[in-house]
Amino acid sequence: MDQLGFHLFLSHVWQSGQDQVALIKRQLQLCLPGTRIFLDVDDLLDISELEAYVKSSAVVLIFLSKGYFVSRNCLREAGSSEKENKPIVLVHEADLSKGGITLEDSRAECPEKLRSYVFKDRNIIRWHRIADFQKLSLKLIADGMLRGSSAYAHVPFDPLAKWLVFPGETSIEKLRLDPPLALQYSSFNPGARELAQELKARLAGLKLMNVRDTPIAHTPSGDLRRSNSGESVTSIGPLMLYLNNVTFLGEEGAQLAQTVRAARAQGTRIVLFHENDEAFGGGPFSWHFTTTPSDLISDGIFSDIAVEFFTMPHREVSLALAAQALIAQSASSQKRNWGTALVRLLMVRKAPALSSRASSPPPRASTSSSRPLQAPQSLDSL
Repeated sequence: MDQLGFHLFLSHVWQSGQDQVALIKRQLQLCLPGTRIFLDVDDLLDISELEAYVKSSAVVLIFLSKGYFVSRNCLREAGSSEKENKPIVLVHEADLSKGGITLEDSRAECPEKLRSYVFKDRNIIRWHRIADFQKLSLKLIADGMLRGSSAYAHVPFDPLAKWLVFPGETSIEKLRLDPPLALQYSSFNPGARELAQELKARLAGLKLMNVRDTPIAHTPSGDLRRSNSGESVTSIGPLMLYLNNVTFLGEEGAQLAQTVRAARAQGTRIVLFHENDEAFGGGPFSWHFTTTPSDLISDGIFSDIAVEFFTMPHREVSLALAAQALIAQSASSQKRNWGTALVRLLMVRKAPALSSRASSPPPRASTSSSRPLQAPQSLDSL
């Protein structure tokens, strides 16, 4: 990398950004040993030399949180970055409860003379605290830092930074459902069909089932349907509940609540997908404790953790997590079904033995034990 004092300079306001930039530094240095990253609490010796530290850094990370552009020292750092024409990485703290700020407010807070340099044509990285999403944020930060050096300047921009990989990282392209799984959704759940189709387009083996077309009462979760040849056709999966700002509202909401109640009464699993993208009616999860019928809440509708859906590029992580949840559900259903089938087979096998105690031994031709152990042509026949 460039022969400079630091590979990355972390510019932030103490009150709302100190803890998270410290985490960014630790994680990057764990992932990229030898990386030199400037953080004031670790490296600042003389506040009057702040501009010199910026000048000696290859890339500047600006952590956009509440109050950044009203901090005198932050403005010095941003101004020095512009003067030295430094590549910058913009990281946005979007969680308002954690010192975050909306991008609109951050732009308004930024002095006009710096606004174009800081924001124009910039890829803004949303900062996340949930581990799987945070990994992508860290990858994107590392990508911006590395491509800001002469050694990696040739690497083309990729919104997912796919050239950087965490050990054990999973993408939806590597996942598939085998046997296929039918994800149930309700037309009374606005946006559910669109999200289900988005997931279906990316996850091999996923099928969709509108519960208005096939009532839940007739399709208990996990029933395995097979053709006469024994080839797996589909497994009936859980009912998805898509949570956005209109879920459970109005007449549609009342119908959806009835659908969910029927599903739970039939033993159908509910998988929760929570929308965060405001363009799709997303918002804080706390909304749903005021709009969801109280009987569903007390019955534990939110006992399972929801899969969070964010804007791109983090939506790719959301899709992968949703796919993993459905694969786990499919595996659990198969295990239950085969366990039930085995119990039934054993019951069939034991039946002749019980009757033989009260009668003479059956003819030799009927004593073969192989028949009950053969897999039936159709599990529906059991």
